[in-house]
Amino acid sequence: MNKRIAFTCVGVLFSIFSLIMILAAVMDTSSNELNYNLLTTIALAVFSFTLAYLLPEIQDYDERGKLIRTKAIKGTFISVVVTLVFILIGYALNLVILDTMSIIIIIMSGTIIFSSIWLLIIAQKN
Repeated sequence: MNKRIAFTCVGVLFSIFSLIMILAAVMDTSSNELNYNLLTTIALAVFSFTLAYLLPEIQDYDERGKLIRTKAIKGTFISVVVTLVFILIGYALNLVILDTMSIIIIIMSGTIIFSSIWLLIIAQKN
């Protein structure tokens, strides 16, 4: 139970950081750019809350836990490949004009959020 409380506290902390970053972005009227670091804190908050919810189910090394982890790894791999394909198509068609660090943050955040949601879906189905 202590780990669940710890993950929940970390999720709340990342949520507070996200809200502060959103507030700072709203108050800063001089810049129209999106702060991509906000995506990272939101992704980590989602991941922390997901782990707090799923910890009893994926912590054990029984057959169900192994099945959930295996399917989650496969889904995460597919999401990374699909994200990279969309970014490459965007670059080829000149639809995406981002620097390298922004692309890395988008891929990382998207992967964390997708894998968290995918874990929830798999755990509910099995």
